[in-house]
Amino acid sequence: MLNELHRAEALQIFLPGPTPRSVLVRELLPSGFGPMDLGHSSALGCEVSNGLQLLAAPAGDEDLVRMALVSANRSYAPYSACPSGVALQLSSGEIVQGSYWESCAFNPSISPVQAGIVSVISAGASPADIVACVLVQLLDARVSQAHGPAPVSQPWQPSILA
Repeated sequence: MLNELHRAEALQIFLPGPTPRSVLVRELLPSGFGPMDLGHSSALGCEVSNGLQLLAAPAGDEDLVRMALVSANRSYAPYSACPSGVALQLSSGEIVQGSYWESCAFNPSISPVQAGIVSVISAGASPADIVACVLVQLLDARVSQAHGPAPVSQPWQPSILA
């Protein structure tokens, strides 16, 4: 996944030890594989806009829906072409976001919910503080981030994390 980051060629890894030093990622991964090898010009961390729009006026919390749409439009999904994003509302009223980050290897891809949980923790909160969640993705997405029979617009129950 390091080779998929924007400006990966300049990314340095700092190695601790008796004589600390830094090396470029390409020195550690001389045959690294990334988006350019698959003909993609963008990389993870580049400014993107997926151009998603809502099919209907949002039901429920408009701010939460709008923030989830912003997250989906910022997601990096060049391989599946299935951008998605979430907005998580905390009990404090704060809204944090998570966007899908896809890897050309697929298995290290980060789901929008995983990214959102990182945002929750980065905000100094706990997943137990999540009171609502909205997921935005393509209606006919080949790669779906929604699981279970409940519509994604209903409040998410953080107890499933336990």
